[in-house]
Amino acid sequence: MRKMPILLLIPLCVLIVALAPPPPGYPQPSKSVYATPVYPTPATSPMPADSQKPQQAEAAQWRGQYFNNRFLSGSPAGERDDGCIDFNWGTTSPWSGVVGADDFSIRWTKDQYFEPGLYRFHLLTDDGARFWIDPQVNHYTIIDGWKDQPPTEYTTELQLQGGTNSLKLEYYEHIGGAQVKFWWEKLGEYPNWRAEYYKYFGEPRFCDGPVVTRNEVAINHEWGTDSPSPVLGTDFWAARWTGAPRFVGGLTRFFTRSDDGVRLWVDANDNGSFDDPGEKVIDKWIDQSVSLHWGDLYVSPGTHAVKLEYYERTGDAIAQLWWRSW
Repeated sequence: MRKMPILLLIPLCVLIVALAPPPPGYPQPSKSVYATPVYPTPATSPMPADSQKPQQAEAAQWRGQYFNNRFLSGSPAGERDDGCIDFNWGTTSPWSGVVGADDFSIRWTKDQYFEPGLYRFHLLTDDGARFWIDPQVNHYTIIDGWKDQPPTEYTTELQLQGGTNSLKLEYYEHIGGAQVKFWWEKLGEYPNWRAEYYKYFGEPRFCDGPVVTRNEVAINHEWGTDSPSPVLGTDFWAARWTGAPRFVGGLTRFFTRSDDGVRLWVDANDNGSFDDPGEKVIDKWIDQSVSLHWGDLYVSPGTHAVKLEYYERTGDAIAQLWWRSW
């Protein structure tokens, strides 16, 4: 049988999703116009042979060593796994009964897979913190804010070749409030949907940084018991899509089909924020079997920013978005 070229399959998939009907029993509009983003056919490139691909180990937690002094000296008072570095302890202890609320320090380490590309690293700290990539090879700090200070954010950009890197972050608290947050983002152009995939531990959340970032033509995924990447594993991962599709305008009904949680925002007034009343169109941030949800919002003709967040806990994974206007 003659195979259909892959370049013809992608627009077909988008069309099928765009024309999906509303739920049974939902009133039909007297006149409807189906609206879905019109995307150029993406360029294709040959996939590297298995021997050429960087090894992709599933993302791991940080290993935290907690010291009862601010100098990282002596043996740690305790060690534990932390899913991500995003803490605002205020004037309380980060680990009651192990270290105090002041004069403590922490060293976090882990191995992390990065896709090739340019990354921006962020470090928010009160008091001191510093960060290394591959410290056994690169002895200089990527970020160095090792001093007493109010909450201060540091950023730096770094080109990574792709593969697994060793990360080390050290932090200390002197007196007063204690806070530290570390995350990264992959820079680049994403003409359709910017898709960011995160690994989480415990409850669903977006922290550290995406382990996979890529352009996607449509949000139309049925992974089943598979996943978007070996780095994520098959369970306990989350995704965020952002884009600015073009709308025909009018009352627009947005549909999501998901397993598990999903929530959708549309910046209908184009003020650069998703915080205005009514702009969270769908909010079903719960464990659920495959479910269809919808919400209505008036949008003017033209492009509008859209954000969809999704998480998979266990079992099957499905995430789909489409809409219709009239």
